[in-house]
Amino acid sequence: MPIHDLEKNITLLRDINEIYILKLIKEEGPISRAELSRRYNISRAAVSDIVSRLIKRDFIREIGPGVSSDKGGRKPVMLSFNEKAGYIIGVELRKSHFRVAVCDLYANILSICRKSFSADQEGEKLIQQVVDAIHRLIGKEKIRPEQLFGIGIGIPGLVDVKRGVLTEAHSVKPWRGLELKEIFKKCCSSYVYVDNDIKMAAIGEFVFGQKRQMNNMIFIGVGEGIGAGFIIDGKIHRGITYSAGEIGYDELGYFLKEKEKFPLLFHGQQYFGDVLSYHNLLHSFEIAVYNGYETTLAAQDVPLQITDILQAAVKGDDLCRKILAEYAHLLSILSINLINYLNPELVVFNGEIFEHSNWLLDLIKQRVQKNILHLPAAKVKIQSSVTKKESGMKGAVGLVLEDLFEPPFIDTRKYRKAFVK
Repeated sequence: MPIHDLEKNITLLRDINEIYILKLIKEEGPISRAELSRRYNISRAAVSDIVSRLIKRDFIREIGPGVSSDKGGRKPVMLSFNEKAGYIIGVELRKSHFRVAVCDLYANILSICRKSFSADQEGEKLIQQVVDAIHRLIGKEKIRPEQLFGIGIGIPGLVDVKRGVLTEAHSVKPWRGLELKEIFKKCCSSYVYVDNDIKMAAIGEFVFGQKRQMNNMIFIGVGEGIGAGFIIDGKIHRGITYSAGEIGYDELGYFLKEKEKFPLLFHGQQYFGDVLSYHNLLHSFEIAVYNGYETTLAAQDVPLQITDILQAAVKGDDLCRKILAEYAHLLSILSINLINYLNPELVVFNGEIFEHSNWLLDLIKQRVQKNILHLPAAKVKIQSSVTKKESGMKGAVGLVLEDLFEPPFIDTRKYRKAFVK
């Protein structure tokens, strides 16, 4: 083998070892050099060499002595990942507003801004507003170019993840067809990752909320519509056309044989996404009040919120309980089918309506346990989101870190650009 090829292979091996040692420290730290050697099965000398380089570049830190082994001896020096070693930008686009946040490498949000826009906003102008917001936050946090590891962008609709293009969308049409990945990469001089918003939120929930507990999860997000993200064997499943999880387009007629069971929510809608949107829930409540249903929610100057209906239901309001019972019934139908299809360890519900009370979640659990096969009902857990409204931002961080630490093929060029200064 030519000497220069041998040198390349040695450098590649060193980089791969460094990637996995850094990943172990990040996920399992505080941890000692001896434990790293044992867990990764390389010599202590090699571990010490790697650790010295990472400490020099301030990506890990010595944080003090640990506990001696059963045999006694000197206490090991523990190593911890420095979450401020770099920064990641998260972008969430919604129907009428966007959010941009600066996060550290543990997905803690350091700065965030929110900006509304009109429905007829042109795509190029909207992109420029997002870019301006990114640059303002970078300036505010005094982030140097080499400290920005990547930008994660979550958008409703079907996203070609490789190209970073929104291929289909109903709520954010101005961005449809634009080469978002290339545009933001050029404007911000950083790696850019574009994905469906629910899939990104599922990644955030898994990586920063559930990863140590299980490897298979169904994530169901409700809000402007409804969608799902599937974590299978620890990886997000996107599908051949990146459309896995588009449960909002399941037709109601296929699953519902008795639509009269939903007199408050059903008004002839075709898809689950239409009937389960917050807009339909609020609109249906207003129609019910107009038609003579009594409620403790008196007319108010500010618009009615989802949380108002939930809180009134918890307190015993009959109309609020009836309409949310229909809502829970529909969600349980979707849940039962998804559980039967995928048989996960966990189903997670995400959305504002699940953040302040378990009342709705308990209704869903009861109906799922009543109608599903006995064994899945006993094994599959159902709970509300741990990461809540920040799941999307955390997912942006998860997307970037996944590409650095867990890609199908190790791209040491990206790693060296981020970590080797």
